[in-house]
Amino acid sequence: MKARYPVEAYALAMVIFSQNMRIALITGILILFISTLGLVIDGLVKCNLPKWSRNSSIIILMVSLTFSLFQIVLVAVLGYKINDTASIFHIFLGILIAKHIINKADEIDPFIETLSQLKATDGVYSVLGNHDYGPYYKLWKSNADREQNVRDLENKQAQMGWKLLNNEHTFLTRGNDSIALIGVENDGEPPFAQYGDLKKAAENTEKYFQILLSHNPTHWRREVLPETAIPLTLAGHTHAMQFQIGSFSLASKVYPEWSGMYTENDQSLYVNIGLGSVGPPLRWGAWPEITVITLNKKIP
Repeated sequence: MKARYPVEAYALAMVIFSQNMRIALITGILILFISTLGLVIDGLVKCNLPKWSRNSSIIILMVSLTFSLFQIVLVAVLGYKINDTASIFHIFLGILIAKHIINKADEIDPFIETLSQLKATDGVYSVLGNHDYGPYYKLWKSNADREQNVRDLENKQAQMGWKLLNNEHTFLTRGNDSIALIGVENDGEPPFAQYGDLKKAAENTEKYFQILLSHNPTHWRREVLPETAIPLTLAGHTHAMQFQIGSFSLASKVYPEWSGMYTENDQSLYVNIGLGSVGPPLRWGAWPEITVITLNKKIP
């Protein structure tokens, strides 16, 4: 059986690595059944629906029947809970558009109301990730059309009350103390897009405690460590490849920093592995993550 994504491999992995073999077997068989059903449905409707719509329908069917943690469903369910934390501000590290299916700004439309409910004392801030530029969508009429899609996404974030930091910074102030919150556009290793301008974004923030938002964690070792003294960088991107066994993930073979906190001297990077999925609508071991970071004053 040939499918677009290796659901069979995920099903087998669940059987091999689960601590509860009965549940693993049932889950694996169910996933195989649903993927087969999806292919049957695809064959029945392919003459009447565009390809992206068929793929979306098949994935949603698989999710609903296997209780997979598909990104859109998860965000819609968890969105209201995020407000219950004591965080001062929430940061979304890119990939609002995180599926290879469409990669257009209108994917977010059904969830604007839910995401607009995110509130925080100092605001909700975001940066763009590689998918947000729409490089995987192959039906753009022109580069201008693709660039307009990015502008549309930026406008939708503004509509939700989010502050998008595109190679710029803002200050979070308490009394006489301020934190410089710096955001750069995606700055990835090839072949991922490089739109970031850290020098511009961090200009005149050196005397403040700096927090950098940069979607791709490889940016930390390529530029942040050798060229700045920024003490804390927050990133995402890796998803831990949506598969993790204990402390091991194949993501570690691609990304030196792929999950959690990393520190060199006085500089730290935290990589959040995200909520949802890209490609297979499944996670195993690399469970969805919402991170709360508490900043404490350094004791001399």
